[in-house]
Amino acid sequence: QCLCHCYDCRKIGGSTYSVNLIIADSAFTLLTHSTLKYVSKLADSGKKVEQYFCGNCGTTLYSLCVGMPGVHVIKAGTLDDINGLDDSKPVAELFVPHRVCWVPAILDSKQAVAME
Repeated sequence: QCLCHCYDCRKIGGSTYSVNLIIADSAFTLLTHSTLKYVSKLADSGKKVEQYFCGNCGTTLYSLCVGMPGVHVIKAGTLDDINGLDDSKPVAELFVPHRVCWVPAILDSKQAVAME
């Protein structure tokens, strides 16, 4: 699990950062594809990212990043079992130079300048 402070994640989530789970492609199952849509763009890193969202409500569900092959970057708040987040403290924070000044760093988590 990681927090991302990049401008894209902040805009998509409507908040000061995004809480993400990094899941191997083989462990990811999408239950319905009926309304799934996506947009492809260049992320803050300069690499292509595809952001998948619900075509009905517009909620961003997950992203696929060229710089991170083999994984899905899932928006943690979209999971049905939100209690599972209590067991997985973020191990990293990404794009920390973009973190707003009043959000403290998470103790013992890797502080990364970009997506590494």
